[in-house]
Amino acid sequence: MKKIILFVIVLVMWLDGKEFDEIKFVGDDTVILGDFSKSTLLKIIGVSYPSFYKFWQKDPKFESAQIPKFEKKLKLYANSMGYYRAKISSDTNSSTIFLKILKNEPIKIKSIKLDDEFKKLIELKEGAVFQTKNFTNSKNKIIRYLNEKGFAKHSFEAKAFIDIEDYVVDIEYEIEKNQQCFMGKTTIKNATNISEKFIRKKIDYKDGEIFDIRKIETTYEGIYNYGVFGEILIDPNLDKNSSIVPILIEVKEGKNKIFKSFVGFSTDEGIRGGTSWENRNFFGNLKKFEVGVKATQKGYEFYNRYFNPLIDVPILQEISFENRIKYENKRYESYNEKKLENIITFGKNWKKLNHFFGWKLEKNLIDSKMAIYEDDNYFISSAFYRILWDKRDSKMDAKNGYLASFYIENSKKQIGSQIEYLKTLSEFRAIKTIDRFTGAFKIRLGTIDSAVPIFKHFYTGGASTNRGYKYRLLGDLDDEGNPYGGLTLVDTLYEIRYLTTKNLTLALFWDSSMLNDNPYSFKSKFYDSQGFGMRYKTIIGGIRLDIGFPEDENDFRINISIGEAF
Repeated sequence: MKKIILFVIVLVMWLDGKEFDEIKFVGDDTVILGDFSKSTLLKIIGVSYPSFYKFWQKDPKFESAQIPKFEKKLKLYANSMGYYRAKISSDTNSSTIFLKILKNEPIKIKSIKLDDEFKKLIELKEGAVFQTKNFTNSKNKIIRYLNEKGFAKHSFEAKAFIDIEDYVVDIEYEIEKNQQCFMGKTTIKNATNISEKFIRKKIDYKDGEIFDIRKIETTYEGIYNYGVFGEILIDPNLDKNSSIVPILIEVKEGKNKIFKSFVGFSTDEGIRGGTSWENRNFFGNLKKFEVGVKATQKGYEFYNRYFNPLIDVPILQEISFENRIKYENKRYESYNEKKLENIITFGKNWKKLNHFFGWKLEKNLIDSKMAIYEDDNYFISSAFYRILWDKRDSKMDAKNGYLASFYIENSKKQIGSQIEYLKTLSEFRAIKTIDRFTGAFKIRLGTIDSAVPIFKHFYTGGASTNRGYKYRLLGDLDDEGNPYGGLTLVDTLYEIRYLTTKNLTLALFWDSSMLNDNPYSFKSKFYDSQGFGMRYKTIIGGIRLDIGFPEDENDFRINISIGEAF
């Protein structure tokens, strides 16, 4: 008997400590996407596998003691999705844990008690499946609506009565708007060497306006985007028995002297890296000073930048000022270039548009690789103007919105230039997301009015232009495969994306481009390419992989880069 008891104890201990290599979900039909997909269920039980780029990390192992916890989490999740009669069980073999899910029928909503004004806000309907997330989202949307319409001192309660026997849910909302509120006086508590006027410039509301939480949020975002504050507090005072809501803004300066470095790779420029030092509040009032170096397999550059965001001048009133000095040593297919450049830029936001104007000085030493172009050096002096209208919801990873810009650069001998030309570059981007689908479009139109040295030509092809062609190698080439570029450019990019998981997106694209070596001539051949790709979010940013197939070549091009082309 003692031997049997001992055997059972050892067996139990062995089973309890057994290690498994894999988890499989069985029972109801498995799906690739959705609420009960494998990827979703793994997140629910707290299991994650290393991303494909973390090749040094091993896949997780699992123990018998974890199985009851897995079952409990799946049961709670099934309940939250409306499957209160779901059956969760498990089984194992030598290497795998099998988690069996039988959802059975979902619980339905019998009734909803809610004023008509708010019914359009909720994600619940009588007769539909009751899901906890929809109930929570509906509560949040009603509260959001009240805070946007000035009813910041509302009282609100939402209840869901679940009848397990009849297997139905009754939902009741109790809402009291109370008095409508208005924006009051804003007090700023400023513990920095940044003038209060910079903070007040970002306030998106006015005294006496109806209270709207969205304007509080845009105010916070505007102050945050300065990038210099370590702490930001915007506190509406809702405690007083008054319809007027005074607001306190409190800011504290953050760490603004920053040393940065990076290493990366793109198929356009190969391995790249760089380092820089930046003071984001150089002698106060948001002035910036930066020095740095960047290098790729195409060459290197040293740069220095000084930026003052606010200068008061007659007539124009408030403008920004930037001075950028840069030395480049770059190698391209058609030429090598050493360039010393100084760009002085003034900027002003007027009529909701960003205007930039200034002066550019360049000293270029060109080593040509093409017989029709000689080695030479140039001094170029030019004036420029750019107008920008950017209504995208993000500059790095836009999902909705549009961008329009126009740039004109004029070089004249009267201002000290060795060559003369008039260059323009227009660009328009649009992007729209509906559910998991995103459509995007980009077009660039470039013109140069006269013959210019080869380093001033337009070039296209690569990860951010026509993705079926190598970097700057679209268009006519000489006998050695060097591109001529052109004086007239058209670039169009179309793309459709589908979000498969939180981090992974698949894409289809069609790009079409034209280069002509004559000014203002759009009659040349268009080079088309189609392809597909993927985007994967990582801690270093979105990695983009595109494979393009040019229509006139039996070939393909792989492009790898960070960030979207739109």
